[in-house]
Amino acid sequence: MEPFDSTRPNIARVWDYWLGGKDNFAADRELARKLLEVHPPSAQMARVAYVDNDPMVISHARGLLARSPGVIAVPGDMRDPGHILTDPWPAN
Repeated sequence: MEPFDSTRPNIARVWDYWLGGKDNFAADRELARKLLEVHPPSAQMARVAYVDNDPMVISHARGLLARSPGVIAVPGDMRDPGHILTDPWPAN
């Protein structure tokens, strides 16, 4: 396992920045701005699903994302992507 490095951007924290969150670092904000310069419509059209198998994490994420259009938190296991992708949430 690699040690935590706040100077290395992380796409989850980039999304956190785009959504107005507080859990991001300078490297994440810099990458977010660069991505918007290169692909401005991408961030506006994208849909994001946070997937976790811990009910507490899903509950917390849903609270944080309640006013974030195009973003949802769903229960699931990333080791079973077929189940996640066949769930009706992407169509909503």
